[in-house]
Amino acid sequence: MLIALLEPIDDYEPRKLREAMKGFVFGKNLEKDIEGECNGNLGRILRSLASAGRSTSHKIDQSLAKKEAQELYDAGEGKFGTDESEFIRILCTRPFPQLNATFEEYRKISKNDIEKAIKKEMSGDLEKACLAIVKACRNRPGYYAE
Repeated sequence: MLIALLEPIDDYEPRKLREAMKGFVFGKNLEKDIEGECNGNLGRILRSLASAGRSTSHKIDQSLAKKEAQELYDAGEGKFGTDESEFIRILCTRPFPQLNATFEEYRKISKNDIEKAIKKEMSGDLEKACLAIVKACRNRPGYYAE
């Protein structure tokens, strides 16, 4: 575990993903492998993460945080049923500082934490994946320690 913590995260995570998939062979396309292993919303979230489309910016756009907090609310607690694609889009593309601002705005709108909303609106592996993103966003070392 200590050796893994010393490895750059951008090297460690793809290697662990690859090892977790049956028949792993380096030199293949990770997104294609994920597509072959997972489908549905879980496959979408994993492919989105593997595509590395998340910005690394530390700049926070407060108006975007408010807008996307409302979109998350409207896609989940604010309606009957859940639009998982909105959760996936926002959780997989926004930089962590921006997500933290969105989560704070979400709490103002909903009176609930985003974690509680995810637990209420989702289940199974998709719920676990969304919660993992939120936990890593809030406290990455704490998430890995957990």
